[in-house]
Amino acid sequence: MDIDPPASAPPVPKKTILSANTHAGITKPARQPRGKGRRAQRLRKEKGAERAEEVHARTERKVERSWGRGKRKGERN
Repeated sequence: MDIDPPASAPPVPKKTILSANTHAGITKPARQPRGKGRRAQRLRKEKGAERAEEVHARTERKVERSWGRGKRKGERN
């Protein structure tokens, strides 16, 4: 009987500390696909712009009233 020893697998190279890791370093994340939120985002932006206009107009009126009060106070003194 001729019995051959089992065929050994090819030697696997061992990783050394000095070998370069192929996945090392900073990687840029994959870009996420744009979803359905674009319309809602635009509406939020428009709503914010409208509110800003209202606040600006209100502040303008307050400043005008304040100037008027200051003039009346100056006239009294």
